[in-house]
Amino acid sequence: MTSEADFQAALTEDPNDWQTRLVFADWLDEQGDPRADGYRAMGMLRLRPHAMGTRNWWTAEGDGNPYYNHLPRDWFAAVAGYEHRPEQWRWPTEWDTATDNRAEIEDAAARAFHALPAQRRALYLAGSRGHDYRPGE
Repeated sequence: MTSEADFQAALTEDPNDWQTRLVFADWLDEQGDPRADGYRAMGMLRLRPHAMGTRNWWTAEGDGNPYYNHLPRDWFAAVAGYEHRPEQWRWPTEWDTATDNRAEIEDAAARAFHALPAQRRALYLAGSRGHDYRPGE
């Protein structure tokens, strides 16, 4: 694959393909794109948004099934702009269109990744959800 469109098309074709997310992250790194670490963390943690028809969304860890779209709570807050509330999904109205928003909502998570403290980002990039993390440690 040689372009972002190629990677995004492959992920749209198979949203479960975590390996493509990791290769995409490397490609984004080569381009100097700040989304690289966010995509890398999604690949490491096997995360992807949940699709229902053409709409995709994230929810926070511990909010029921499916588990693959559960961002850790601090990452969810960075994407959503609010703290987690049960059954409150990130389904932004600006992305609520008739077209598939998978790429847009994954990009939002990749960008939001940078709002997290460096220690948290390092945990996620190591493939850990950091369940026993306590701020300030």
